Amino acid sequence: MISAGDLVLTSHVEPTASDGSRGRFYVNRVDVSDPASPRQLPKLNVPGALVSFDARSGRAITSEQQRVTLPDVTYAECMSRFALAE
Repeated sequence: MISAGDLVLTSHVEPTASDGSRGRFYVNRVDVSDPASPRQLPKLNVPGALVSFDARSGRAITSEQQRVTLPDVTYAECMSRFALAE
């Protein structure tokens, strides 16, 4: 969740393939300029998950995700190699 000026933003993915292997990413926007009456704005299709948003420029940073399958890798090896970004 990102707060930028009078906007609160989140993102979500909607599957486009029956097996969930593909999807479209969207930014959800809520206008909170009137906190007593927040308004949900139309969702925006974007190229990846929302990482950051600059309210002044109206620009966002998104991150495209790609599924990687490695044969013969244990859960512990997977977590060791991919779970933490440094």
